[in-house]
Amino acid sequence: MKLRIKLLIAAAAFFLVAGCGSTKQSPDQLSNLKLATTFNWLLGQWEAKAGETNFYESWNILDDSTLKAFSFMLKGNDTLFSENITLAYRMGKIEYIPLFPGEKPEDAVRFVLIDSTQHVFVFENKSHDFPQRIVYKAISQDSVLAWIEGNEKGKFRKEEFKLARK
Repeated sequence: MKLRIKLLIAAAAFFLVAGCGSTKQSPDQLSNLKLATTFNWLLGQWEAKAGETNFYESWNILDDSTLKAFSFMLKGNDTLFSENITLAYRMGKIEYIPLFPGEKPEDAVRFVLIDSTQHVFVFENKSHDFPQRIVYKAISQDSVLAWIEGNEKGKFRKEEFKLARK
């Protein structure tokens, strides 16, 4: 009898986790789950290559409501940019918070999760100059398509990053 109950609980937990990104869920529904469980597919080392330019992201769990990442872009031996990213459930919402070297945490731009559908997670800050949206789409266990988009000087711009698990 105890084994049957354990199996039922395990099955329920599996379907809860497996369903997190597979159907449309409001940000409120996602925030009720542990953030680390919802975004566990993002954990690990990722790389995107485009000609001489390489982009890297490395995601880790800080706690059940916070994930941390370090990302950077190289062209040859030159670092084009780097940032620390916090993905966190705070004050009733999920936020994506990039922080650049020398930037104070209180000055960081915050992007709020506004939608999640079919393994696509959309973070938005309409008041930011560029980008206004940051999007992650889980393609497979070892592939993620990420992009930034928005209007810059009156023109729409979009940059894609096809990330592969390292």
